[in-house]
Amino acid sequence: MEAMHNIQQLVPVTMNDNEEVVISSRDLHKYLHIQTRYKVWILRMLEYGFEENEDYQRVTQKCDTPGGIQNQTDYILKIDMAKEICMIQRSERGRQARKHFIEMDKKFNSPEALIARLLQLKNKMKNQNTSQFTKSNTKTYPNTKTSTHKSEISSIDLSTNFRDTAKIIGIRENLFVSWLLLNNYCYRDASDNLKPYAHAMEYFTFRFYTTQHNHSGIQTMINSKGREVFKALLIDENVINNENVIGNEKTKLLN
Repeated sequence: MEAMHNIQQLVPVTMNDNEEVVISSRDLHKYLHIQTRYKVWILRMLEYGFEENEDYQRVTQKCDTPGGIQNQTDYILKIDMAKEICMIQRSERGRQARKHFIEMDKKFNSPEALIARLLQLKNKMKNQNTSQFTKSNTKTYPNTKTSTHKSEISSIDLSTNFRDTAKIIGIRENLFVSWLLLNNYCYRDASDNLKPYAHAMEYFTFRFYTTQHNHSGIQTMINSKGREVFKALLIDENVINNENVIGNEKTKLLN
């Protein structure tokens, strides 16, 4: 217990702007009691095939040193990279740190934590611009209900599952699902399947499926109107950036 407490103090786990769990490599180097100098050690770690801006980010900041205030470079590691580095060390401290990072990763990405962060973001945006938030939630969208069998089939064909919809919109799937649950568009049934509430049925369609083992069921899909509405609301709430989703839907549907 004391060892885990020391890890929390010496290697703080934080979250970056992209909702990713990150760790300072300098803090990790210090905790692991690496005898090799930090600058030499971190370069050796980078040789294991990690990619900048994918697995880590290099940052420079001013720090107070014995020689005065100087620029100091740190490598901010995503948690998966940090876990790999801990495993490479083959030491007791490396094992303890890796176990700690696994627990922190689960904690930060639990449904409860995701919903809590969405609530914080939503309240922050509401306080900053109440009128804009109200407008975004009262916006009217064109009626996409169809009257012919042909157009109805076309609407179903353009429907996408939750994972593909999240990719099109430009948001992580678990964050998107948590947002839908938080805003009462969906709920989970007794089998943990996502189902739409009656008041939100116009944004969803259903697909009947049969597996190779003759198991059949009904899958909830999001139609084109649902994608547009959810995307607009997520942009208005600053959960996603408009620039990240321009053209994504057209590209996905043409593939």
